[in-house]
Amino acid sequence: MRCLNIMISVDDGFTTHQELLHDQTDRAWGENCCICVRVLLLQQYMKKQCDEASGRNQVDVDSARKTILIVDDIADNLQLLRSILAASYRIKIATSGEKALLLADCSDPPDLILLDVMMPGMDGYQVCSEIKKRENTKNVPVIFVTALEDATDEEKGFAVGAVDYITKPIVPAIVLARVTTHLALSQALSDLEKQNAVLSENVRLREQVERIMRHDLKTPLTAFIGIPALLKRRSDLPADVMESIRMLEKSGVKMLDMINKSMDLYRMEAGTYQAHLVPVELVNIIEQIRFELSDHLRAKSVGLLVSVNNMETSAASKFHARGEETLCYSMLANIVKNAIEACPDNKTVRVGFFEAPKPHMTVNNPGTIPFAVRDKFLQKFASHGKVGGTGLGGYSARLMAETMGGSVSFTSDENSGTTITIDFAADLPAISVEHNIADLRALVIDDNAMLLATICEILRSIGLYRIEAVKDVASATEYLSSGEPVHLIVLDWNFAAASCREFFRRVGSDAYYAKVPLLVISSEPFDEEVRAAFGAGAVKLVSKPFSPDLLLKRVEEFMERMLQLGVKG
Repeated sequence: MRCLNIMISVDDGFTTHQELLHDQTDRAWGENCCICVRVLLLQQYMKKQCDEASGRNQVDVDSARKTILIVDDIADNLQLLRSILAASYRIKIATSGEKALLLADCSDPPDLILLDVMMPGMDGYQVCSEIKKRENTKNVPVIFVTALEDATDEEKGFAVGAVDYITKPIVPAIVLARVTTHLALSQALSDLEKQNAVLSENVRLREQVERIMRHDLKTPLTAFIGIPALLKRRSDLPADVMESIRMLEKSGVKMLDMINKSMDLYRMEAGTYQAHLVPVELVNIIEQIRFELSDHLRAKSVGLLVSVNNMETSAASKFHARGEETLCYSMLANIVKNAIEACPDNKTVRVGFFEAPKPHMTVNNPGTIPFAVRDKFLQKFASHGKVGGTGLGGYSARLMAETMGGSVSFTSDENSGTTITIDFAADLPAISVEHNIADLRALVIDDNAMLLATICEILRSIGLYRIEAVKDVASATEYLSSGEPVHLIVLDWNFAAASCREFFRRVGSDAYYAKVPLLVISSEPFDEEVRAAFGAGAVKLVSKPFSPDLLLKRVEEFMERMLQLGVKG
């Protein structure tokens, strides 16, 4: 029995975690859990930084005594300004420009400088110009105190970096008002700079979290989901083993759902998500969701009835729509789960798939949506009466549908309950029949042994048994140099992109191999350099993590081209 206890604390900028892993032989499980811990630690650190930045912005300017540096060569002027400001601020005094620079450019620089213009030696303009050149003092506000009233003098002062003027004779109320105003402005600018730094760090951390999820999690997750799906096709496994396989698949799908939601939602909002659409079989996805939500269904005594073209589904029922398998799963899981939660006890949620007038599906439950939230039901953070709800379920489902070229709409009334309708893209490519591929050969290249074995097993499940599996591009190049026939190349783009590019150039220069279909497995957006290396239509992307069905659909799309190549040698 595996057990991972994780203790996490965030305190005073230091983050610690302790892991206790039982069953030390299961190192892969432990490594994946440690990755999840790293993600959580980064997320907690980001939240703490934002909270601290927010707290700093709420600090009152007057809550701490600021330091004012007064610079004047006349003692009476110094004494007058000191008497006005000493009750509220710490005061430093300088009687010359040279001394002012020493007091300003130190380990404890002043928060504001009151600077006389007319002084012997360095005048105020020279002092201000020097202050603005120095890194330690360039952001300290300088207010000139002067009897000069000519506009040209003011322009000169602003040109060297002053923020304001106080004209003599000195009026105490004006001095206090100007000092208070510019200290507040300076504090606000400082807080903005700090918050911008925090936000920049958070962007960096979010990118780091995304990289961890793309590379450290998605590669092992492919096998985590794919292997159970293959094992479930066997009929010779004991019932308890089959149940364990289902539990493993259930855990993998849950992890996939969390990863996809966190990574893809903001890309969809920005319109930068690149969807790679294939025919997706949706009845199987609904059955997986039924299994996932079985506890919810039992707890409420709610039934889930699924039909295709008004005929209740059986083991042979199929319904294909154009989409991405992972997005379809997340979208349908959101909608069906919400329907079950909104459904009155002892009632039935009905899921229907329809091919006419265009591919679409409906999810109906007898409950109704309150009038107060109907106008914003599919908007962000729309939630009603659900403790702990994020209000992202309907919103993310709508984004996913639109990303795949479809749409989501709803109706709700007392008589018919609530019906969510999902319209799918209509241009569904035909799904071809089985092919005789026993004589075809595939070259699979991946440095991850687990993923390499998973890909090979998936290909064997459709009768593609002649597989050359290698762990690096050098071995693949050596194999091709032998002149062996290849009708499909499957390559993991992430483990050695530079070597992959060289491999493409090598293969693309060969009259035969340049025609071989290429499946590029990647957790990154599709690199156009990959497509440019081959003929049009010869390259397809498989995004990590992928299910066996998705990989097989990609192979199916290449089948005619593979058969046309024939068997060489």
